[in-house]
Amino acid sequence: MFHIVEYAVFAYLLCRLIKQYYPKAGRGQVLVLAVLIILVYALTDEYHQSFVPGRSAQILDVVMDCLGGLIAGAFYR
Repeated sequence: MFHIVEYAVFAYLLCRLIKQYYPKAGRGQVLVLAVLIILVYALTDEYHQSFVPGRSAQILDVVMDCLGGLIAGAFYR
């Protein structure tokens, strides 16, 4: 659950940042770019966790991260 909330905040802030730098971008374009950035970040985060003792990389965490991004993107205006 924490993954969804954490990445929802991240996605909302990314959407605001992207819209600031690309004001002509449509809502869909902003959302797609934000979710792609979140996907790459989530994958690299899980890869990093695979090297930490006591932690493991799980694809379900990446899915939850992206779900949080999509939820926040849906509420972004």
